[in-house]
Amino acid sequence: MSRFIARHQVVDFFGLAFLVSWAVWLLSPAIGHGDEHTRLVITLIGAYGPALAAMCVSSIVGPGSSGIKGVKRWQVFILVFAAADLVWLLSTEKFGPFDPGNLVLFTSKQVLAALVALVISGVWSSRAGVRDLLLPLTSWQVKPVWYLVVLLGFPMLIALAIFLASLLNAPLPAGYDTAQPRPWYQLVPGFLLAYFLTMVFQGPLNEEPGWRGLALSRLQRNHGAIAASILIGVIWGAWHAPLYFTGIYPGGMEAMLGRILWTIPLAFLFTWVYNHTRGSLLLTVLLHTAVNLQGDISSLVLQALRA
Repeated sequence: MSRFIARHQVVDFFGLAFLVSWAVWLLSPAIGHGDEHTRLVITLIGAYGPALAAMCVSSIVGPGSSGIKGVKRWQVFILVFAAADLVWLLSTEKFGPFDPGNLVLFTSKQVLAALVALVISGVWSSRAGVRDLLLPLTSWQVKPVWYLVVLLGFPMLIALAIFLASLLNAPLPAGYDTAQPRPWYQLVPGFLLAYFLTMVFQGPLNEEPGWRGLALSRLQRNHGAIAASILIGVIWGAWHAPLYFTGIYPGGMEAMLGRILWTIPLAFLFTWVYNHTRGSLLLTVLLHTAVNLQGDISSLVLQALRA
C-alpha cells in the first residue's frame, strides 16, 4: 500500500482531500440541526480536508524519523489549542456562543481548534514526511517585495477598483454599498481580527499545505508550472462543489462553474508567488488570506471613503 501511495501521491492526495471535505460538508446540515453557527464551524472542519490529506500522504511516504522529540510538538499543540479556544471567546458574534451547554457547537469548536493545532504543531512532527511538508509554513526569509505583493497587492487592486467606480459613479460592489462611514482607526482592529480568523480557520492554513505544499510541488516537477496550475485550478474549484449544492454558498451550479473560472487564473498567481519565494507556504497562506478577505476589504474601503 505504501508503495502504491508513493507512486501516486498527488492522485491519492486529491482523492482523500475530497473524501474528507465532501463527507463533512454533505453531513453538515444534518449535524448542525439548523443552527447556522454550528453549520459554519462544521463547514470549516471540512475545509481542513486538504491539509489532513497532505499530512496523511506525507506521513506514509516519509515515515522516517525527523529527529525531533515529540514533547516539543505536544507543547506547541497545547499552546495553539488554548489560543484557538481564546479566539472562540472573542468571536462569538461570528461563530456563536462559547457555551458548553450547546454540545454540538462547543464540540465542533474544539475539533476545529484541534485541527488548527495539529497543522501548526506538525512542523515539529516526529515523521520526516510531515515535517518536510509543513516546514515551509515557517519560511519567512524572502525578499521584502513579496510581502508587499501578498499583503497589499490584492487589497490595493480592490481599493483602486472601488475608487474608480466611485469616481465614475459606477455601481459599487454588491452587498457593500450600504457600508456606514467610519474613520480608518476604528476599522483597523476589526479588520485585524477578521484577518486572523480567515487565515487560521477559513481557507489559507487548511488548504495551502495541500494545494501548494503537496500537489503543486510534485505536479510541476513532472508536468511544468503551467499544466500544474491549470490542473490544480480546476480541482481546487471543483473541491468547493458541495458548498454550493447544500446551499452554504449561494448560486448553485452556475456559481460553481464561475468558481472554477476564478480558481484557474488564481492558481497561476499562487504558483508565481510559490516559485519566486522558494516554496514558502507562509507567503501563499498570506496571499490566500488576502484573497478570501475581499469582502471585508471592500467594506473597509467603502467605509473609509465615506468617512
